[in-house]
Amino acid sequence: MTKPRKGSAGLWLISAGMIFLSNPCINITDVLPDVIGILLILAGIRKYADLLPGLYDAKRNFEKAAWVSLAGFFAMFFAPSADDFTKLSLAMAVWLLECIFLIPAMKNLFCGTDDLRIRLTDRGDEATFSGAAAFSSVFLVVRSVAAVLPLCMPLFFEKKEEDIVTGGSATDVESVIRVMTVICAAVSLVIGIAWLVSSIKCMKILGSDAEFVAAAEEKYNSEIRTDVSLRRKRCVRRFWTASAAAVPFLLGVSFGGKPFAYEFMFGAVTALAVLFGNDVLTSHRKRIYALCGVFCALSATAAVFGYLYAEKFGAMIYPYEADGFLSAFLPYALAETAAMATLVMTGAAVRRACCDMIEKCVGWRGDDSLSGARDAEIKKKLKGRVTGVFVIECIYAAVTAVATAASPFGEINTLFSMGWVLRLLLCAVMLVLCIRTGDGVISETEK
Repeated sequence: MTKPRKGSAGLWLISAGMIFLSNPCINITDVLPDVIGILLILAGIRKYADLLPGLYDAKRNFEKAAWVSLAGFFAMFFAPSADDFTKLSLAMAVWLLECIFLIPAMKNLFCGTDDLRIRLTDRGDEATFSGAAAFSSVFLVVRSVAAVLPLCMPLFFEKKEEDIVTGGSATDVESVIRVMTVICAAVSLVIGIAWLVSSIKCMKILGSDAEFVAAAEEKYNSEIRTDVSLRRKRCVRRFWTASAAAVPFLLGVSFGGKPFAYEFMFGAVTALAVLFGNDVLTSHRKRIYALCGVFCALSATAAVFGYLYAEKFGAMIYPYEADGFLSAFLPYALAETAAMATLVMTGAAVRRACCDMIEKCVGWRGDDSLSGARDAEIKKKLKGRVTGVFVIECIYAAVTAVATAASPFGEINTLFSMGWVLRLLLCAVMLVLCIRTGDGVISETEK
């Protein structure tokens, strides 16, 4: 058995990722989740993306597709209980958006790797790689259409079902959907296998070219790995991206009335953001990790007590008049209030860490044009934005605690509903501020 050459592991990861993309999708169901395949491709393309702009563009599109496929992955578990129109809407949204991002990503991936090979070794195979890129577009479109088409059948046969009442000849819509699903899945599978063969062939050509693999590895080690400026800027970008992604979890995102993202996940994602920013967050990290852990524990406890309380008193107009109200409500209210207090402490620690990040990253090279008053002005502005995010977070925590405490005392949870709307608005403001602050810090880092 041939031992894989050093530096070719990324190509094998790309091939493994394509296996997850080649399977047919049935309605909103994806047996081999696309998000896993896209993440494998991203891991494989990571080094090559730094060597050629076209491959970097491919990486950015794969990242966007990963978010879409992640949303589709969660939706897949809740779609069975949804109505046909909801299923159709979800399937069209997921597969259409995936096509929008994956088609240019695949084109840049195949054409870019061949272009990189030509630049490094003066050898290329344009026909094979261009063909794989064109075939990718065909396959992705066919797979998306095949996933959505069976769900469209009720739209075509809805009027004909009236014949069932009159005893006339009628079309069994469910049978049509099943037959169409099988046909579409079979067509998608055949084309998917053919696409997978052509794609893996391209990766095999690259992997078997020892000169290309060695040249790419050497170029990455000499030009990219030693670039401290690039590594630092990427740490900043990853930190702020994950920080912004954590904000929606505060609301407990739900689908079809069923939660699939709980409040405690805010703490987990925030801890992940700090891990991503490891190189630029040299202080406060241990404190933030500890606070995130406490927040997760308290928030999860509040969720459990909240379910127990809602099960007994959720349907009552005046629950505080019922027996056993305090013993069920107090643990929930206290745990949620404690979680919000921990949220404020976590936000304060993150704010201090972000201010240290700004001091370290903005104008960190000591450029004369940023070393004076202009440098101080930029840092002050960015720190002001960070403080703004923290202030909104404090207001959000206070509103949540008050809404939780007041929820049993309004008719049909009116107070709680009003509090939820206010929390939604605060979350939206916090998210916008977080994204705006992150963009400002990223743009000023390494200038």
